[in-house]
Amino acid sequence: MPTYIKLYGIPRSCTNLVKLLFHNNLSDVTVLSNVLGWKHGNHPESVDWNGKDWDPINNPKGISPSDFVSNDELNSIKEAYEANKMKYVICLKDPYSWLISYSKYEARESLISRSILSFKGINRKKLVEYISLWNDRHRNWSELLKDNPNATMIRYEDILNDADSALNTIAIFFDLDKIDKVIMPEFNLSRNPEAVGKLPKQEDKSFNKTDYYLNKKYLEYFNNNDLKIIRDNIDHNLISYFGYNLF
Repeated sequence: MPTYIKLYGIPRSCTNLVKLLFHNNLSDVTVLSNVLGWKHGNHPESVDWNGKDWDPINNPKGISPSDFVSNDELNSIKEAYEANKMKYVICLKDPYSWLISYSKYEARESLISRSILSFKGINRKKLVEYISLWNDRHRNWSELLKDNPNATMIRYEDILNDADSALNTIAIFFDLDKIDKVIMPEFNLSRNPEAVGKLPKQEDKSFNKTDYYLNKKYLEYFNNNDLKIIRDNIDHNLISYFGYNLF
């Protein structure tokens, strides 16, 4: 039986990248996105094996697990879950850079909105709403991390800084073999196919993520009022728990 790793992460956090890196660099690992529950949602107290909450955005009325996984694989996943052998990884991104990424993500269907956000950076009308979403998801995932010894986290910034070291940490935590020195994809990744074994493809565009994220270039988009709103609304304990800073 392979090692099953269930991913969680808020939209635009790095779940696509982590899935690709785990698949390419960790031996005998199967990464689960929406299987067991929506990867962008809270960790459920119990699994709905009928798949009704596995993709609530694209399929609000529920779907069949067969859209994501074969019956044989699903039985193997159930076996690992019931034996408490399921592994969990929470994918994280600095909430300040995430607020910009998520603003642009929500505006992706509108050329006008995308044009406005290209220089404004964030959707200020929804800033408090976005922070509330961040608090809700990360509060739930922090409880999973505290309660389950088979759960850990990986930060996007740590991957950018030293992907090999970041994956070594995961391999050691789960007692897995890491295959090779990690090679980061050169281009942006397309939307992740959520079926087991399906991987995102690289798009024909890229930008200097290392400079933007590691040197915190995204902070240039925030004014003093934005920063105050974030400080007043975001959960300070969660910021500290996940290793980030307030500005």
